[in-house]
Amino acid sequence: NSDKRRLEASDLVYVTKTDGLVEYRGERKPSVDTPVQLHLFGTMPLTNFFIHGHAHIRGASVTKHYYPCGDMREVDDVEHLMLNAPGAGAINLKNHGFLLFASSIDDIESMAEECQFVPQNNDRDIVDAG
Repeated sequence: NSDKRRLEASDLVYVTKTDGLVEYRGERKPSVDTPVQLHLFGTMPLTNFFIHGHAHIRGASVTKHYYPCGDMREVDDVEHLMLNAPGAGAINLKNHGFLLFASSIDDIESMAEECQFVPQNNDRDIVDAG
C-alpha cells in the first residue's frame, strides 16, 4: 500500500523465514506478493535475493499468464522461467511487473543497475521492448 512512484530505501520491508516462521522488521507490512516469493525461495535453492517492482525490464522473459498480486498460481510460470536461468535472472510478470533474482547481493545489485526498466502499460510494451 505504498505509492510505488516514490519509494525510498526506508519503504522496503525486510522479511525472513526461519523454520517456517515468517518475520518482518519495521512498522510496514510486507507486500501481498511475499507468499509467492517465499515459496520460490523454498523451491529455488540457488536464489537468495529478490527484487520485485511494477515496471518491466527490456528484453526479459515474460510469464505466460496474468495473475493479480499475491496470487499463488503465478508460482508455476515463474518457476519455469527461473529454471532456465539458474542462480540469477530477470523475469517480467505479465501485466504485473518484474522479478530480479540472484544468489548473491553483488549479483542482484549489478543486475538492478544494468537493467533497462520500461513503464508497465500493457503487454505490448514488453514485447516491443525486447
